[in-house]
Amino acid sequence: MARPYSAQVAAAGAEGDQSLYNMDRDQVEEMILAAINEHCGDSLEAPSQSAMCRVMQKFGMKLNLDTVTMKRLFGVVKHHSYIAMQPTPMLQSDRFLDRNEVQHKLKRSQIDSREDFAEDVAEALHSPEELARVRGQPPPAPSRAQKKRCKALYRIMDKNSDGDLSADEIAASFPQEWLDLHLDSMLMAQRSDSEGVDIETWVEFTRELVRSYGSAFVNNFLSHMLTNHLGALSEEQNYAGMFAFGAMDGDMSGTLDSDEIHEVFDSCFPEYLSNRPHSLVRVEKGCIDAYMWLLFLREVQHFEGEQALTDLLKNVESHAFTYDDTKEEVYKEFTGPLYSAAIAHFVKASA
Repeated sequence: MARPYSAQVAAAGAEGDQSLYNMDRDQVEEMILAAINEHCGDSLEAPSQSAMCRVMQKFGMKLNLDTVTMKRLFGVVKHHSYIAMQPTPMLQSDRFLDRNEVQHKLKRSQIDSREDFAEDVAEALHSPEELARVRGQPPPAPSRAQKKRCKALYRIMDKNSDGDLSADEIAASFPQEWLDLHLDSMLMAQRSDSEGVDIETWVEFTRELVRSYGSAFVNNFLSHMLTNHLGALSEEQNYAGMFAFGAMDGDMSGTLDSDEIHEVFDSCFPEYLSNRPHSLVRVEKGCIDAYMWLLFLREVQHFEGEQALTDLLKNVESHAFTYDDTKEEVYKEFTGPLYSAAIAHFVKASA
């Protein structure tokens, strides 16, 4: 069981701020979340920007963080803040509304997501520049992308959706070479009870893999498992998927960022992102390349069925995209057989 926030801070503060930089990034993230919950409560309501500034100020004072670091943390607060319009009881009263004949609302700056905020704070504290400046040496830890992929994989492996991975599900999922390395035994040994493996244990297992075998091994592990557990797309679906990727990539960067994804999904498939917070499309804050996009389409097919995937691709195809002049010009020139041949070649190469 995780220690209370006050105990975590006391342990870190006993050695000064250096211990914060020698912690696992996930441990830092857990401390930050605990600090937020202690100050703002466990309510689902989004904390205000001012409340989050107070949390960071208190956090920094207890851990003796310097001015340079605190500026970084307040920058994260600003990045995650947005303006919400909220009516107050006084302004909603019948007497007030009758007199003014209009409903007034107050502006309130609040934080978009506690979890994303905590991730970004931990990332800022463990950025290469910050670690070099304070000479911190944290142990290896899964990257944000690896953590998100491992959570997505967990839900795919959990075939009966009971929230636990059984020994049989694990043995059936791991290839023989990983069974020979006793990775299944390593995972089962981390269970807190004799039942199955919950998602917290699965994330801890990924952390242990990074420490024991390195980040490259974990990338291969996750890619191999995801590929093997998701049904393949047909040649026609691959083709349509790559056309959709090209259409959604408005800035022609070769990846889809959050804005490009939400422009389409908010209008044609909003329930998928809201119902599946650990979906592959959310990897690295929604910034995914063509390989991960095709894996995501396989995920949609896995959870929602082939018809849902067909509908999604049709909606993307018919979406009214707005491009800048450069992409408009490229699309005018790069169409027809030449464009189709290029896409087909890419799909064949990535299959």
